[in-house]
Amino acid sequence: MTASGGFVAAVTDAAKRLFWKRADYRAVFGTPEGKRVLADILATAEMGRSPLAPGDALTTGVNVGMQNLAKLIAQTIDLGDRDIIILGKESPYGHQTEAQGGDAA
Repeated sequence: MTASGGFVAAVTDAAKRLFWKRADYRAVFGTPEGKRVLADILATAEMGRSPLAPGDALTTGVNVGMQNLAKLIAQTIDLGDRDIIILGKESPYGHQTEAQGGDAA
């Protein structure tokens, strides 16, 4: 196999993995239950707000991490920024985490 053949194979493998990743995410988050869970993830990450917590680098880091993970999921299923904000307001569970003062139950 030539060097370029190895590159093509690697690109093809990466494309296949991305295809199946997106298919799996869509299958999970495309169900009614998955949509509710996704709405809750987006609401909990507070995607419509700045992640900055002035004077608190740890909280800022946690907020940024939550938003990055939520955005990764949303982008994998091709949600646009507007849809991310709208869906994040539709959580049937509310959006407070235990750390934010919500109920642990």
